[in-house]
Amino acid sequence: MNKFKAVIFDFDGTFIDSGEGIRNCVEYALEKHNIPVGDKGKLNYFIGPPLNVGFSDMYGASPKQCDSLIADYRDRYEEIGVYESQIYNGMVELVKKLKKNSVKVGVASSKPTYFINKILNHMSLTDLFDTVVGTQLDNHNADKTVLINTALENLQIVDKKSCIMVGDRLYDVNGAKGAGILSVGVLYGYGSKAELEEAGADFLAQDVTELNKILLNI
Repeated sequence: MNKFKAVIFDFDGTFIDSGEGIRNCVEYALEKHNIPVGDKGKLNYFIGPPLNVGFSDMYGASPKQCDSLIADYRDRYEEIGVYESQIYNGMVELVKKLKKNSVKVGVASSKPTYFINKILNHMSLTDLFDTVVGTQLDNHNADKTVLINTALENLQIVDKKSCIMVGDRLYDVNGAKGAGILSVGVLYGYGSKAELEEAGADFLAQDVTELNKILLNI
């Protein structure tokens, strides 16, 4: 018997490694505004939270500056950055296994739905997920709990106890808690083990092999 009836995946850092494109586009936007990038390690912070959070937390940008920085970021991201990503090995196969076992599968991400669909279309995976929930292009304050709940509603899930969120950052774990579902933190993404444990992830998966075992109740 399947352990879960629905699995919701984060996108960046969980299903795809989009780090290169995100970092390059953040650096591009900062340079256009003559803002020193500084330690490039800070750019990884942008993989997960909404862009305005990254620009505000890492570079002290005001709300108005954030809007302008995000506009420049997206100019490059739409033309180049969206293609600077790759699927983590084994993730497509995992989603297909889940669906074969009658598990509903969706995405809940703070990335705009427009870009998620563009990436999936580019990778010929438009029909892989049962629902894809992201943000609108003008939505800077993406609430992960709202996104997860929307995905569950789209999947027509009634029993939340049989659902789980998969993500690599504390935002995913906190969002799952807010939605009343379980969570698994993946350690191959951009969050640390300490971050995920402190957030209270119900499970931790070192790699996609371990994630298979958790989600498929092996």
